[in-house]
Order: sequence, then structure tokens, then C-alpha cells
Amino acid sequence: MICVDCGADVEHLIGGSCPSCFTSKTPLLDVPEVIDLELCSHCGAKRVGSHWHDVPPDAPEEWVREEVVLQSLGVHAEVQNPMLSSVETPQDERHFVHEVTLRGRVEEAPVEAGGKTLLRRARGICDRCSRIAGGYYAAIIQLRATDRDVTAKELERAHRLVAEDLSRQLDGGNRFSFISKEGAMHGGWDYYIGDIDAARNVCRTLKGRLAATIHESAKLVGRREGEDVYRVTFLVRIRLFAPGDYARQGDRLFAVTAVHPKSLQVLDLETHQRTRAHESDLQRLGGAELVEEATLVTRDASGAQVVDPQTYRTVDVLVPDDWSADMVPVIRFEERLFWVPVDLEAAPNKS
Repeated sequence: MICVDCGADVEHLIGGSCPSCFTSKTPLLDVPEVIDLELCSHCGAKRVGSHWHDVPPDAPEEWVREEVVLQSLGVHAEVQNPMLSSVETPQDERHFVHEVTLRGRVEEAPVEAGGKTLLRRARGICDRCSRIAGGYYAAIIQLRATDRDVTAKELERAHRLVAEDLSRQLDGGNRFSFISKEGAMHGGWDYYIGDIDAARNVCRTLKGRLAATIHESAKLVGRREGEDVYRVTFLVRIRLFAPGDYARQGDRLFAVTAVHPKSLQVLDLETHQRTRAHESDLQRLGGAELVEEATLVTRDASGAQVVDPQTYRTVDVLVPDDWSADMVPVIRFEERLFWVPVDLEAAPNKS
């Protein structure tokens, strides 16, 4: 095939021109003279143009610089299967020259183009870290319980759920899914969150995992760029009963072992049988603060004898067949002592 421009006999032509002549008159690669890169001194995020982007914490800075350079290049639309590469030459701590190369095909003909660019690197603080350092928040999650304090176990679980959900949202691209501050408040816990949507998603998780209800309210706090700015408060209220609570129904005593959306799973402390109950049918007596320890004296086929920790009298208590410890956890109800399992979720179930 004969090139119409130079007359060379070549294997492939591009619009009548050989690859060399075509690339000489058709710019295949747009290379900026200068590329500015700002890296956050706290988290390593990068800013290209006006936007910040998170960087994997273990990514070397050389990799970040190369990625920014390659993403800043413009490739001609006719180039098929383009492959870009870059070779970096540091000039000093802030300036790096990159020689870039493009290889691909146009109309089945192999083509190649190249160029140089100067990357200027600066240090700063990203919008996310700046907001965290300034204590900024757009939403508050108030974790509370119904007519009681939030238990230590509920708090531990909530902290884990909140952290996991915010981390998942951060990985998904929401850079403002962070906690700027948190702390105990009114028998519960307050989380100050950097983004309203992030807080709303966390609340949905807490609602599903803690059998809670959500009440949302917004407050106008100002205007930004001509638009109203609101701060939203989410009240996440856990139900009255929690696993580890004790309740009565008439003259029967129960330990709550699990909370379900429409019912409770309870352990009858008289028979050691599990059953279901409705919240409205039970009267809450308290939680772990009701449990006492009684010293085991003897035991036989019918049960065990323990020393009442208040009266020091020997009393009978029904304990599991495999109980062998010297101390017996008990709860006092209507002048009687009842054995309670250390781990309610693993409590025995007599048929």
C-alpha cells in the first residue's frame, strides 16, 4: 500500500496515509504542560482540579503521581485499545517530569505517540480532614432506650454497627461519612456525623439490628450558596426490653433472651423453658443489676441448696443438672431465689 503523503510502501494505511504521516498531522495524545497535584497531609487523599479523591492507605506516592498523570492525558477518539505508560524523573521534592507514551491502533494500523509533562506536588489538608478537625457535623444520631438506660452490651453493639456502616459508606465514595465527636448523653449516646445521608443509612442499620424506632427532625442553621442549610437530628430509640432483662407476668418470672420485631423470646425461670411473649404483657423489673451470687452448699437430684446472700439462710434453688460452680447467680423475686444463666442466649431449654 502506497502512502499518499510520502509515497512509502507500507502494510497498513490510515485514510490513505501511512501511520507515520497520519500521526504527524493528527495529534493522538493531548499532554498538559503542567499538572498540579495536592495531597492531604493527614489522610493522603489527592486533589486534582477542584475535587478530592481518597487514596488507598498503602499506595506509594509514586503510584499516585503516575495515576494522576495518566488520568490527565487526552487520547484521540479514533485510537483503539490505547495503552498508556509513564516514566518519572524527579527534579526535586515537589517537581517530577513524566515522559508519557501512547500505543494503540487506528484502522488496524499500529500507532504510537508521546510527550512530556511536569507534575507539581503540594501538601495541604483535604475537605474531609478539615471538617473533622473543625468538629463539623451535619447530623446527630441520638441513641436512647425506652424508659431505661441503654445497656453496655447495646452500646458496644451500636458502636460496632455505626463504625462498620460509616466505613462501608466511605469505601463507597461518601467522603463525609465520619464521626466528628461522640459521647454519653442522657442514658444513651450521641454521634455527630459529617453527612445527613450517611447518618440516615446508619440509622436504618441500627433500626434493623437493634429493633429500634427512628424519629427524624431538621433545623435550619443557615444558607450556603443561596440554599438553605439544615442540620438533622435522628432519635434512635431502642425498645423497653433488651436481652438480659428480667420481667414478670403475674407471679411468673422471666429472663429476656432475644428481642424480635413483634415479640420477645423469654426463659421461664421457674421451669427453665423458652417461650415467646409480647412486650405489653410483661412488666420490666430490671437488668443485670438484679443478679446476686449465692454460695452453693449441696446439691441433689431435686436441685441445689445455696446460702441466701442477704439472710444467710440455706434455701433451695433449681439449677441445671450440669451446674458445678461454687457460686450460683440468682435473682430475688417474691422472697424466693431463682437461678439465672450467665449467658442467656446459651441458656438451657427443658422440654
